[in-house]
Amino acid sequence: MEYALIIRSFGTGRMIYENGDTFDGEFKDSKKHGYGSYKFKSGTIYSGNFENDKFHGHGRLTSKNGDSYEGYFVSGKKEGKGVYTYYNGDVYDGEWMDNKKHGFGVYIYKVVVTRGRMIGTRATGQTI
Repeated sequence: MEYALIIRSFGTGRMIYENGDTFDGEFKDSKKHGYGSYKFKSGTIYSGNFENDKFHGHGRLTSKNGDSYEGYFVSGKKEGKGVYTYYNGDVYDGEWMDNKKHGFGVYIYKVVVTRGRMIGTRATGQTI
């Protein structure tokens, strides 16, 4: 069950969910739509665009552990171009499909760089 501190069918407002999550942003037809910020009780925060209650378009997702993703989402999933920065300093800059690394990308380890095509968690390119 969810309840609202301030909510509108259209426009901007705030939603506080029973589980402790909060949303501040734009609504359309009582759904998250447009720009907003969603904070999960776990400490993870998404700031960016929403469509029909889901992450959609450009946004930034930052986990409590320090991992972050900045890039594109389609219907709540990482899709298209995005940069994932791990808490340890590793970075993946490349293509995503269905929430997974997929397509061309560059994975930069603290010391090693791998460039090539990604399939899931495996690089099929060369280490340079």
